[in-house]
Parts: sequence; C-alpha cells; structure tokens
Amino acid sequence: MLEHKKSESVADEKGRLQKNLGANGSGEGDHYLFSSSYEPFESIPESVIVKPYIYRNGEKQYISELEFRIPVK
Repeated sequence: MLEHKKSESVADEKGRLQKNLGANGSGEGDHYLFSSSYEPFESIPESVIVKPYIYRNGEKQYISELEFRIPVK
C-alpha cells in the first residue's frame, strides 16, 4: 500500500484559499490527531470550507466527497 501525504485547505465561501501557517499531529494505531493554523481572513466570511486532499505523484488531489462547509455568520 502506498502512503500519501494527507492534509486540508481552508477557503471562504467564494473559494479563496487561506495560506497555511503550520500544522501539528500525533497518534498511533487507529487514533490520530492533527491540527492546522491558517492566516486570518481579511473580513469575516459567511462560511468556511474545509477541503481535504492528498498528494499523489507530486500533485494535490482534492477529495470532494469529504469537503464540508461551516457557517460563520
């Protein structure tokens, strides 16, 4: 089985991606905890979209089935 780098992007309701400032993770077995920090939005968005992805063959491939939206306002 090939192991791929997994992560996520964060965007506002218009799809503008935020810059990732860093991440941290730990775990073992089937338990894993991962957190990321992003640049603040220029203004408070209506919603935030979390867009999971993996790197495969050096390319970022989004997993649209796992994408979700969090209402802010």
